Amino acid sequence: MEQLEIQEQLKSMVLPILADLNLELVDLVFSRSRKSTLLRLLVDRPQGGINIDECALVNQRFAEALDNSAVLQENYLLEVSSPGLDRPLSTAKDFLRNQGRRVRVFLLTPVDNKIEIEGKIISASDEAVIVETQNTSREIPFQAISRGKLIL
Repeated sequence: MEQLEIQEQLKSMVLPILADLNLELVDLVFSRSRKSTLLRLLVDRPQGGINIDECALVNQRFAEALDNSAVLQENYLLEVSSPGLDRPLSTAKDFLRNQGRRVRVFLLTPVDNKIEIEGKIISASDEAVIVETQNTSREIPFQAISRGKLIL
């Protein structure tokens, strides 16, 4: 199976577990090397603030689901943690939650000949985020965004 296909299957497996616990998936990293397979989940509450016991519970439930499925046939290392203060911003919800804060947006495709834009989040919709830079406000479509990161 292709890595992206596996990653999507993993995501579809973990989302109901998180929904049952009133948690959300911030990021899912799946990587294979010759020596190991790593599965890293960053999870949080919609309003923020997950604790270590909740991370352990997610780890336990997801490991059970993985062990009872045919998605991963090899041994794997599963890490579940909080995204912390420097959590990646990738969805409209992430950007809306941080409206008014300073952000650095990394782009997949250039916008106004730039691949990185820094400024204050003004608003976000399902299609784009508006970031106020020194000179102007820029509308950045989500399909052009690799990730965003808060400037602390």
